[in-house]
Amino acid sequence: MNRIIKLTIALFICSQSGYAENIAKCTSESKSEICATVMADESKTGFFNNIFDTSLWPPRWQCGIWTDFHGWLYILSDLGIWLAYFTIPVILALFLYKRKEALPFKSVQILFIAFILACGLTHLLDAIIFWVPLYKLSALIRLITALVSISTAVVLIRILPNLLQYKSPEELERVIKKSTLDLKLSNEQLKNEIRYKEAARSETRYLLESLPILTFVATPDGFITDYNKQWEKYTGFSPQQSGVWTSIIHIEDKEAYNDVWTSCISTKQACECELRLLSKEGYYEWFLAKVIGIRSPENEDKLDKWIGTFTNIHQQKMIESRKDTFLNIASHELKTPLTGIKAYLQMQQDAIESKDYDLVNTFSTKAMNSTNKLQGLIQELLDVSRIQSGMLQLNRQPFSIVALVEEVIELFKYSSTHEIIFEVQNDVEIVADRDRIEQILNNFVSNAIKYSPKADRVILKTYQVDAHICIDVQDFGIGISKSDQHRLFDQFYRTNEAAKSADGLGMGLYIAQEIAKLHNGIIKVESEEGKGSTFSIHLPLCSD
Repeated sequence: MNRIIKLTIALFICSQSGYAENIAKCTSESKSEICATVMADESKTGFFNNIFDTSLWPPRWQCGIWTDFHGWLYILSDLGIWLAYFTIPVILALFLYKRKEALPFKSVQILFIAFILACGLTHLLDAIIFWVPLYKLSALIRLITALVSISTAVVLIRILPNLLQYKSPEELERVIKKSTLDLKLSNEQLKNEIRYKEAARSETRYLLESLPILTFVATPDGFITDYNKQWEKYTGFSPQQSGVWTSIIHIEDKEAYNDVWTSCISTKQACECELRLLSKEGYYEWFLAKVIGIRSPENEDKLDKWIGTFTNIHQQKMIESRKDTFLNIASHELKTPLTGIKAYLQMQQDAIESKDYDLVNTFSTKAMNSTNKLQGLIQELLDVSRIQSGMLQLNRQPFSIVALVEEVIELFKYSSTHEIIFEVQNDVEIVADRDRIEQILNNFVSNAIKYSPKADRVILKTYQVDAHICIDVQDFGIGISKSDQHRLFDQFYRTNEAAKSADGLGMGLYIAQEIAKLHNGIIKVESEEGKGSTFSIHLPLCSD
């Protein structure tokens, strides 16, 4: 190795003398010896062991006669080629990375990138060799470039048939235009067919949507295929659920409806029935269901489809129910005091004839009590009528809440078996209809006494919450179940326990609630079975 270095230095000195004869002399004398030494060395160590060895060659600037212009032209050209060869594959690689979807011939693209990079490296090394004689590395890079180039060429030859199948933009444009035209013609034909088929359906759809009732269209065997927005709005069914709509029929009405519908399908005749349907909010309402068969235009004996309607008759049903309830309750409740009045008057007449005047007074008092009870029932009915017609007028005036409560307590003080306790936290003056508020409190206290027969006290409280004055009436009686509490303020509604323990129309709490609403107030109830109830009225301090 030292021998090689010495010979190289000698050759370098010779090349720097500037004389051709010295160069030739140095070359002739040293070349054979250097080559022999290098070959002996590489046979021992191998070519690739010293791939970055630069000791055997001088830099290119020092070999031959280079002018500055010639050398730098060579160097800058190589660097420019390398820069372009480096930039192009980087852009291609970035393109492949950004395009996530699969691209055709990806292996060829990768080989092409490697080919360009390898070519660029050969030009970069050619420029570097002017200063650093990396001839071994340059030879290795050129070998790699050759292998990549040959591989690329082989792969291109293999995929050439596939490449030839790719059409030019002009050819693709012609194909697309032809396909578009064919598709357009096909679409026109399909549209015409659909237009004719949808004509009848559209007419049916317009008819269904124009109706304010629930409507549907069903196949001859009873499967629903279409319905209007009112149907979807009420039931909440999606189009995929239309075939299972019978699940919303009330369980008590299903059998009757199935019998009617089965008969309708078998006879192909129109039918109707009343049933209850479950709304998407979770409550049932009454509907009148009517189904009519539509015959086929080509064959009158063939049924084409069914059109069904569901008309909401819930309000009508409720009115009829309330009417029946009213008549039953009113006739019963009004009959009781009338019977008592008649009986007491008859007994009074008998007492007068027998000149037993003590009994006359007794029967007169009882007849008067029955008359007052009858008057109260009639007054309740009149209040309900005024409320429903919007004719209930309020006579607003300022008054003291505590004074009103004390007056109510005074009315029950001597006639009640219960001790009435008054707990005052606040006394305010409000502007409201004093008589109507007294009517509410009378109802609360009367109910508290009636529905706590085994208790001995009723507690009234007044207190202020924000901008409201509140009056509580608490009893320790039978209480009200959770299931009954939300219906307490319905007309004619009475719990089973209340119906057993006391009489009445079941209108008092309904009237009380409506009076409270007219005052922009609310009524609240808290109750537990067997432990009693607390009714509260909350009235605003300031009148609107």
